[in-house]
Amino acid sequence: KYISEHSGHYTVPILPNIPGLEAFSGSKMHAHDYRSPERFKDKTVAVIGAGPSGVDISLEIAKYAKEVFRAQRDVEKPIKDPGSGIEIIPEIRKFEGGKGVWEVQGIKGSTKSLDAVVCCTGYDYSFPFLAPEIGISVKNRGVTPLYRHLYYTEDPTLVFVGLPWRVAPFPLFDCQTRHAASALIGKIPLPTAEKMQKAREEDERMRFEEMGLPKRFYHMFGSLQWEYCKLLNEEAQAGQTHPSIDVMQEIYTDAGVARRVDAATYRNRNYHVHDDGSWSVQKLKTGTEIATSS
Repeated sequence: KYISEHSGHYTVPILPNIPGLEAFSGSKMHAHDYRSPERFKDKTVAVIGAGPSGVDISLEIAKYAKEVFRAQRDVEKPIKDPGSGIEIIPEIRKFEGGKGVWEVQGIKGSTKSLDAVVCCTGYDYSFPFLAPEIGISVKNRGVTPLYRHLYYTEDPTLVFVGLPWRVAPFPLFDCQTRHAASALIGKIPLPTAEKMQKAREEDERMRFEEMGLPKRFYHMFGSLQWEYCKLLNEEAQAGQTHPSIDVMQEIYTDAGVARRVDAATYRNRNYHVHDDGSWSVQKLKTGTEIATSS
C-alpha cells in the first residue's frame, strides 16, 4: 500500500525578512491574499518578487495605481518598463520608521513613500496531517529525506508528488506520477534504503557544493527539470511522452524568452505540436504564425 501526497505547496506564504516591514504603516499583503487590482487605485505600490506572480500582479496593479515599483534581485539600478510604466528596482533593503520609505541597494538616498506593499515571495511546505514521529523534516523550504524528491527514504510507500518549483509543473508532475505508479504496481523495483540515501546525498552535493545553491533552493529545478523528467521516465519504463520532453523543453524556453521580452502579451501565443514532433506558434485571434521549431 502507498500513500501519495499531492496537497500542493501554495497555501503557506513566506514573507521576506526585511527590516521595518512589520512596522510598515501602509497596507501589506502576500500574493496569496491578492484578489483584484482595483483596491490600489491612485496608490503608490511596491511589489516584491519577479516570479510569475510578481510580474502578473504588478502588471495588473499598474493599470490602476499611481506608481508601481517591482523589486527584484537581478537588477542593479532602476529601469523603467516603457510598456507598463512599472519601475523595476533592486532589492528593497529596509523600510524606515514605519512610514513606507525604502532604501535601494547601491543608490544613495533612494527612498520612496509607499501606500502598499505586495509580497510575491513564494510559499513554504506544510504537512500538518503527518505526525512528527513519521520522520519527515520540513526546514529551509526543503522536505527531507526524499529519494528523487519523491519517495520517503525510510519508507518509500510514502510519496510526495509536486514538490519541485520553477518548473513546467504538469509535465514534471506527470513524470513523477508515472514513476510512482510503476513502483506501486511492482513494474519497477525501488533501490534499498542505503542506495536511496546515497543518491540523495549525491543530489545534495551537486546542488549545494557544485552549483552553490542555498539550502532553501533544494526543490528548485529550473534547467535541471528536463534531465530529471527523462530519468524518471527511463526508470519507470514509461515510454515516450507526447509531446516529447525535448519538445516541451523547447516550448518552455521559447515561452520564457517571450515572457522576458514582453510579459504583458506573451500569453497571446498559441503553441501547436505537430505529428512529426515539430511545433509552431500562432497569435491568438489572428492565427498569424510567428515562430516555428528549428
